[in-house]
Amino acid sequence: MWVFPLNSKFPIMKKLFVLTMFAVWGMGMVKAQFSDTTELAYLQVVNNSGNIDLVENNIPNAQSVAWSYIVTGKKSKVAPLLLMELAESCYFTSNFTEGFFYLIAQRYLFPDKKLSHAAAPLFYELAYAIGMDEGRAKELFEKTKKPKNTVLYNDYVQLTYTMVGLFDKKAENEIKFLIKTIYEKYGKLPYKLQHWLFLNTIGVKERALKKMWDNIADNQKEVYRQDNLNRHFRRKLYRKSIRHYIRIGAYSKARELVLEYRAGSPGILFYPDLWIKSLRCWLRI
Repeated sequence: MWVFPLNSKFPIMKKLFVLTMFAVWGMGMVKAQFSDTTELAYLQVVNNSGNIDLVENNIPNAQSVAWSYIVTGKKSKVAPLLLMELAESCYFTSNFTEGFFYLIAQRYLFPDKKLSHAAAPLFYELAYAIGMDEGRAKELFEKTKKPKNTVLYNDYVQLTYTMVGLFDKKAENEIKFLIKTIYEKYGKLPYKLQHWLFLNTIGVKERALKKMWDNIADNQKEVYRQDNLNRHFRRKLYRKSIRHYIRIGAYSKARELVLEYRAGSPGILFYPDLWIKSLRCWLRI
């Protein structure tokens, strides 16, 4: 393919070539910005329409734009407004946990003092809707205030911890996506969030997690070996962990935990279950 050289002896053609390249690049940039701005404008129109079906159908489109901002953390005038409007859409459609997430994400990652003040009624409505009391809601409202628009590793981590602290099954997807984002962006992850992933994997329910979460340390020690957990929770975690390792075929690890569990005097009521788990490890079934 013949390409007109930039060092051409024909200055007019050279200028036209350069201007054309800049025009194409500029149109791409404008189009990208226009797309997000248009999505925001349409989202605002839809939210003001009062048509719940229309609001619900538009949420997936707005989510894709919102997550692109959350994942990249890029600064934009569109991002905070879009997240707030999306939170309002979720409120209208009774997706309260998801709506609360988008509003908290806006406050941590794209802080805007005027917007935060304007969105305060929505913040409290969503907080109460997911079961938060007034004291906790006010504490979180103050905690998520930020003085300037910066996106840091700690902001992602604190956002994730805030969602974990809801102990709400409906927040699971957002938490997992945030953890994935943190690891991919920074190549590291707090041990306590690694513990959350393991607890989620072995099937610990939110009600039990709420009771043990404050006693799980942010260190490398496995959750079932944590010193601050009481005997009841350690037994529970050993049983679930052994069952998990048997299920995935990690029989050596399962046998190791069976021996530890047995050494901890689990009690006569748990010996039948322990015997069955030992047999399954031996038979590899």
